[in-house]
Amino acid sequence: MVIVMYKSIRFTVALALLGLLPACSPASSSGSKAPLRPAKQPQLAKKLWTALFVEEKQHPRVYLRATGASYRNAQGQLVLQGHFENTASFAIYQNPVLLVTWFSRSYKKLGIKQYPLRALVKSQGAAPFEISTDAPPNVVSVGLDIATAAAIAKSDPTGLL
Repeated sequence: MVIVMYKSIRFTVALALLGLLPACSPASSSGSKAPLRPAKQPQLAKKLWTALFVEEKQHPRVYLRATGASYRNAQGQLVLQGHFENTASFAIYQNPVLLVTWFSRSYKKLGIKQYPLRALVKSQGAAPFEISTDAPPNVVSVGLDIATAAAIAKSDPTGLL
């Protein structure tokens, strides 16, 4: 529900900014449909890019997902292997904090712990992770989520700026 809401907000922001296209045209006061001047297109693209990046930066948990599996190694540690998936259009996330929840056989929550990881997850990309934890001995399943991540932007993907 929350993911759908943020994605619809993102879509609404994009449509609102694209709705500015007729207002930016030189003939908008006369009512004719003249094309945009080339000088206005990069400015509009920059506004759109900035608005979407700010939204992705404010809500990293919506765009960054952690999935994986777990097993016990010979030392009795619980090893978590998986990857981060980034569905953001423009934001590149670095150093995500993995939120691990341990569950018993009856799905009783046994504990929660955060693990800061060094990773760089590019937009529309993925990055692997593997950590060894000292989990409670009666853990049957593990829940993975993102606590937080820092959003950065390396370059403009539109190529107009």
